[in-house]
Amino acid sequence: AEYLPHIQPLNVYIKSAPFAILLSWITFHSDGLYKKKKRISAFTEMGSLFLCQCMVVILIMAGSYLAKYDYSRLVVIFFAFMSIALLILGRTIFRRIERTLYQKNIGVTNIAVVGTDLISRHVQRRIMRYEQMGYRFKGFISTLANQTLPLFPNEDHTLLGPLSNISAIIKKYRLHELYFSESTHLNKEKIILLALKCRKLRVRFNIASGHFQMISPHVHVDQIEGIPGFEVTTNSFSLYNEIIKRIFDFTLSLLLLVLLAPLFLLIAVALARDGDGQIIFSQKRVGRFEKVFMMYKFRTLKTSTGPLRVTANDPRVTKAGKILRTF
Repeated sequence: AEYLPHIQPLNVYIKSAPFAILLSWITFHSDGLYKKKKRISAFTEMGSLFLCQCMVVILIMAGSYLAKYDYSRLVVIFFAFMSIALLILGRTIFRRIERTLYQKNIGVTNIAVVGTDLISRHVQRRIMRYEQMGYRFKGFISTLANQTLPLFPNEDHTLLGPLSNISAIIKKYRLHELYFSESTHLNKEKIILLALKCRKLRVRFNIASGHFQMISPHVHVDQIEGIPGFEVTTNSFSLYNEIIKRIFDFTLSLLLLVLLAPLFLLIAVALARDGDGQIIFSQKRVGRFEKVFMMYKFRTLKTSTGPLRVTANDPRVTKAGKILRTF
């Protein structure tokens, strides 16, 4: 019994529960897991839950160490795994219920696109990807008074009507959101009036641009003294997300390295017996931002010189290397 880990009384963990709950809420909220109608897949959401919960555990351990708070690490790890399991289960059940309601057209978001150009077509395709998440594309609204079908060759899409009848269209089709294509060539006054009319009718007004996508998929809106500006970035991760991603990558890599160590040992023995004794092949490669790094992998060729290109029946390929190259 003396070798069993010391576990403190239950009231020790009850006292620290509010702190853990508050820390979890702050972490989840900062990662956007509480945002309504967030367009992310189930796999991405589960990954975010796992990363956030790992970050919470690390912060709890760090805070307890600095505060000299006596606790059992075994209990904290058990709490982490149980929290992850219950969160994933709860979110999965919620998604199932939500999807069932969406199939019955309960709680869906009806969307229309203002414009009939290629950007409008691109926006429509993006919206239709999220039908399972409750988004319903109703059709296009033309900026031309005499627009007729077909809008796009060999495709059947609904033309709801001209922009001049926007109020009637919104009420008839019960629209919740409008996506406005910037290339419809409306003047500034008409765009402002359209936005104000949508605000009055409680309809979200979005402007879709095709320029930013050509430069970068990551665009952030910022303001300088009330003047909106678009910041085009190459990295969508904040410092907080970078730290979480780094911890997750390191933890997962270490875990896989431990689990696959016996397999790596067998491969190394097979390559050593089959080849000339050299197991690892190293080579300099150019990575992101032209940063040079050293790449290591199992050697599948003999060390004898020859052409850089490897042919189908290259005699330099070892027996074990031939098996590795099939994967």
